[in-house]
Amino acid sequence: MLTVVLLAAIAAAGALAAWRHLRAAYAVAAILAGIWLVALVLTGSAGHGLEAIGLADGLLVIVLIYLLVEAFGLPRSVADRLKIGRRSREWEFDRALRRAVEPFNRIMAEHPGVDDIGSYERWRARLLRETPRIARRIRRLHAPTTEWRSLADRYADLSEEVAAAYREGRDPSDRVLTAGASLLAERDRLRQAYRAGASHVAGDRLPD
Repeated sequence: MLTVVLLAAIAAAGALAAWRHLRAAYAVAAILAGIWLVALVLTGSAGHGLEAIGLADGLLVIVLIYLLVEAFGLPRSVADRLKIGRRSREWEFDRALRRAVEPFNRIMAEHPGVDDIGSYERWRARLLRETPRIARRIRRLHAPTTEWRSLADRYADLSEEVAAAYREGRDPSDRVLTAGASLLAERDRLRQAYRAGASHVAGDRLPD
């Protein structure tokens, strides 16, 4: 019974942490806990009352505590020392935005050039296929301020604009350079605004 309670709690905490941070590892933890829980229920192993805590349950407790910390956060002084838990909302959003934008940047960096028609068409198909999902993910991020919300929306808009240009056979290179530089400048400005008070410990690197 104790294992069942821990698995249910891990599934819930993992789902919440995954939603809050948009990290696949937390979603995987929630899914695995859910599968284990269903297996226990189906095999009739879920109703044996409270037994002594074994090694497996001890490990589940540790996983649960970590996921709860990531889902709900810690007081700033504690989070600074442990390097987990709640940091400034701007710092967390900055990281989440970087992760959300990174797939698009990676696709653009893999542009094969138009001389290799086969490779270019495969790359273009991938860009058109994945950009809507990337843009949706960026727009789902929970921004701490209207300025960060605006920045994220501009990243999503640019990705969709670039995809539309390639769909129509236009070269958006100049637009990417101009808009990309503007976005980076605005992101740096917002970073400077939170850097002094961000609750990351000294030596933590700001997100790229």
